[in-house]
Amino acid sequence: MLNGENFSDWKEKIMLVLGCMDIDLAFRMDEPPVPMDESMPSERVLYEK
Repeated sequence: MLNGENFSDWKEKIMLVLGCMDIDLAFRMDEPPVPMDESMPSERVLYEK
């Protein structure tokens, strides 16, 4: 549980869980541009992720 004394431990554990779930990407990168019709499949996958 988070309290005023354990923020760094709490954050480390949260980032580990989010990293395992592959959700931490949202905290580390800006949203990519919306893919257009001529976008490559890899760009579409990145946007969906």
